[in-house]
Amino acid sequence: MKFCLNQKWIAPWKKMSPAGYVGMAILLLGTSCHEASKTSGQKSLPAVNVRVFDVSPGESLHLSRVSGVVEGERDARINSRVQGRVETVRVRTGQMVHKGDLLMKLSGRAAYDRLEASRARYENAHGRFQRMDALYQKKEASRQEWDAAKAEDLMSLADYSAARNEVSLTSITAPFSGRVALKNVRVGDVVSPGLLLAEVLREGDLRVSANIPEYLANEISPGMKLSFRVRKNGVETDLPAKVRSISPRSDPATHTVFVKASLGRVPGLRPGSYGALLLPSGKETSPLVPRSAVIDRDGLREVFVVRNGVAGLRFVRIGHLKKSSASGAPLVEVLSGLNSGEKVVVSHDGELFNQTPVHVLGED
Repeated sequence: MKFCLNQKWIAPWKKMSPAGYVGMAILLLGTSCHEASKTSGQKSLPAVNVRVFDVSPGESLHLSRVSGVVEGERDARINSRVQGRVETVRVRTGQMVHKGDLLMKLSGRAAYDRLEASRARYENAHGRFQRMDALYQKKEASRQEWDAAKAEDLMSLADYSAARNEVSLTSITAPFSGRVALKNVRVGDVVSPGLLLAEVLREGDLRVSANIPEYLANEISPGMKLSFRVRKNGVETDLPAKVRSISPRSDPATHTVFVKASLGRVPGLRPGSYGALLLPSGKETSPLVPRSAVIDRDGLREVFVVRNGVAGLRFVRIGHLKKSSASGAPLVEVLSGLNSGEKVVVSHDGELFNQTPVHVLGED
């Protein structure tokens, strides 16, 4: 059999260089591979059966974050009440102490001098009063002389008691059992009245203190339940807090109000830690989806959104859990990434990847 080819078809090929032949072959091979890949890809993605949830809007409280610091429910800042030099320090930071334990000793030389002088004055005054009293009983002294001796005796006793109290202040003891949170002086330091020496914390219940904006203070009241958000083991955790006190006045410089909230016992949380009080600041509307529809992956949250028979992967940012849906599944608010009316996958009978064809069996 003889084949006849039109010379118009052959002419361009005769003029083509060897490099042109190679390029044309690569082009034809790539096109055929691409078509084969398309055909193969379509065959490797069968439709997955899924059930979906119609994203619905929900009203929720908008929460503002205000920084707060964790404190011991009972702590003691021990300040010096006398002038003197630190003679001994018997504790270190972090050490457990019991009520009455000696923490440090101050020299208080001036206080000891006053004690000796006041004791001498008291002993003399008291001796004179005793002699005057004996004379008065024998009617050998007047009432006026007895009154003067009695007044001098009482005044010298008051001075002596004050001097003894001042000397006792040179021995710094623990006011209750707890842990030394701060040791602010060393042996040899000179201290004056009002200087912070140490701080002792009682282990147990904790509280959070915060200065909150005036407009947020109007939204809370004593006894109200809030959340306190802290990072524990690298994860943000919301702890229950209860408003204990609200200052009756605002700071005119910062326009804030001082608030305290009780945390109770929280294992692993230390006084001095920082976190954020979550305070209600109005209502907002945000989409709600079942918590089971949200995928946690490497710290990111994702959902599959069904559109035109295909499930697409989408990143979202979620908020707080809300009341359960009609099916009993807890709902979570979506702060960004979804709109009301979209459909998200809540269950499926096969593996889902981005852009996987799906067959919707129904809605939950």
